[in-house]
Amino acid sequence: MKRLIFPIFAAFLLVSCNAFYEDVVSVDKDGWTSDSIARFEFEITDTVPTYSIGIQVRNAPDYQFQNLWLFVKKVYPDMSFRNDTVQLMLADEYGNWIGSGIGSIYSATYPYEGSVHFRQPGKYIWYIQHGMRTDSLPGIYSVGLKIVENGEK
Repeated sequence: MKRLIFPIFAAFLLVSCNAFYEDVVSVDKDGWTSDSIARFEFEITDTVPTYSIGIQVRNAPDYQFQNLWLFVKKVYPDMSFRNDTVQLMLADEYGNWIGSGIGSIYSATYPYEGSVHFRQPGKYIWYIQHGMRTDSLPGIYSVGLKIVENGEK
């Protein structure tokens, strides 16, 4: 039961709260190519709070896959880094798109990490690149990063 409650709570936080940081990078209208890397840069001054982090995706209904694999590279203020591979499910098992739709665009914020504690003050740089087997992904319009302070201290 706890495994179900946290993702629901994290998703609620990511949708309902004011973001500490939020940025969206549009990709080429002909498709997101594997060599096109979205860059996100933010500053941490207070290392006490914890944060919930979400990845935002806007896609068209003609996006040809149910999922989206991403490579996430996180560069810390001391220039150390961590790589991660993430799978986002953009549609359910019946082919229904997840997220809200406006016209022919679906938008959703997918919980990535909850209760993150940034231990170093300074500049953080995150890179997000698609990791699908196809070089170009028509139907993906943008990718974003949303960071919400949890309010715990």
